[in-house]
Amino acid sequence: MNNYFMKKLLLLLLFIPLMSFGQITLQEILAIDSENTFKRTMIENGFEFSEADESVVTYHKKFAYQQMISANFRRGDSLSTDESIYFIFTADSDEKNDIWDGIYDLVKKDCRFNELRKYSSEVNDPDAQDVAMYKCPDIHPDPRLVALQKRIKEEFTAGDKSIDLTELEIGFLAKGGYYLIERPLPDVTADQMVELTTLLMEYALEKQAKDSIQE
Repeated sequence: MNNYFMKKLLLLLLFIPLMSFGQITLQEILAIDSENTFKRTMIENGFEFSEADESVVTYHKKFAYQQMISANFRRGDSLSTDESIYFIFTADSDEKNDIWDGIYDLVKKDCRFNELRKYSSEVNDPDAQDVAMYKCPDIHPDPRLVALQKRIKEEFTAGDKSIDLTELEIGFLAKGGYYLIERPLPDVTADQMVELTTLLMEYALEKQAKDSIQE
């Protein structure tokens, strides 16, 4: 009986898809903030370098049943200074992808929907598709941004208090047998964000004080 059970267990393990091993996770995607952290994350997760040019650095990883993840870091250029990363997941025989589904389910549960945004690899593409963009909490936020966020909520009596300086953006699109995750990277550093936000807050607080006196 024990031998029979062991044989069944071994057969089961052999046919379990390798999807659960070395896959990319939501937190790993959100933690990428530069080309160097992108490359490190790909290498540590067993992705193979594919190619690189002036605009994109690409890694890929193959799984069971001919499924593959293509991971891309889009460098800033003269047309668009914003850097971004995007992952393309191929579909399985059932025209779905469990890794993409799992990450998207977490985002829909723990993050807030922000907007629909057009996505395309080409500039001014008339066939660009809608990407569902979400704002997710940063689990390791910059303490200075946390402090500024606290000040915004405490000191402003008007304005949009839903703005969160520590949120990270991520988007999802499914089309024609492939599944996309896009992660736009901020075009300013944390130091620049702290400096700019502090200046804007001081100006806004001064204006708020003047307005209250006039009333």
